[in-house]
Amino acid sequence: MKKIFFLAAAIILSATGFKSVAQSNSNQPATIRIKTSVQCTMCRKRITDYFRREPGVLRVDVNYYNKIVTVRYIPSEIPPSYILNDIANLGYDADTVKANPDFYKKLPVCCQQGGGMEMMRKMGIRDY
Repeated sequence: MKKIFFLAAAIILSATGFKSVAQSNSNQPATIRIKTSVQCTMCRKRITDYFRREPGVLRVDVNYYNKIVTVRYIPSEIPPSYILNDIANLGYDADTVKANPDFYKKLPVCCQQGGGMEMMRKMGIRDY
């Protein structure tokens, strides 16, 4: 009888132990790299300013040369799908999520297609 009791107690303790490990993993920071349509410093500023106020986002790096946004976040506070939708609702493509057309139209000219570095090169400006 004692063996059965100890076996049952061990099973219960291990099950609750696994649950707490799973919960603590969702509180561990994660990183997502998102292919976007960003193309200039204004794009970078708009995205970083937005995510600075977003709960659960720890850090945002925008590389407009490679068109990659890297977000460090806490999964239990904000899922990756929300991050993609937030970028799309700012007017930029985010991986497979297309930019919201209404917000794309409100982007500065430099952030729209044909703007950014491409526009600066046409104007003869090498660095900005």
